[in-house]
Amino acid sequence: MRRPRVCSGDPSKKRSGTAPYGTTTSVAMIDHGLQLVANYIEDYWEDMWFLDMLNQLLKYSFENKGKFDIVAAMQMAEIADEELSEVVPIAAKPVSEKFTDIGYYRDERGYLHHGIIPKHETPQAKFRWDLDDGRNKTSDPRYR
Repeated sequence: MRRPRVCSGDPSKKRSGTAPYGTTTSVAMIDHGLQLVANYIEDYWEDMWFLDMLNQLLKYSFENKGKFDIVAAMQMAEIADEELSEVVPIAAKPVSEKFTDIGYYRDERGYLHHGIIPKHETPQAKFRWDLDDGRNKTSDPRYR
């Protein structure tokens, strides 16, 4: 990931395409990451179930920050989340109307076939039931 804007002096400045990768290890950056982790804990404390993570969060000290890898990973994840929360995903292409289903299907006689699945439209009654035209009355489309 490109270097987050919060690492530079002005976070409102737009990031250039030549920005370096990664974050800095400055005290201000670590403090910012710890604040983001604290906000995460306040919002989602009831969903945190990993004992190693909870132990490291309880025992964390700034002086021994090198011994707390999970807390450091949480900081980086929160900084990345903050940076990428403004990214708008590319719109997905609409599904074409010419989409064809392919697979196994059973025909009207019950035989199994493989290939393009035919689109069955719901049969509409082509005659009125109240008229007597001398034909057998059925809703089966094969006998119309």
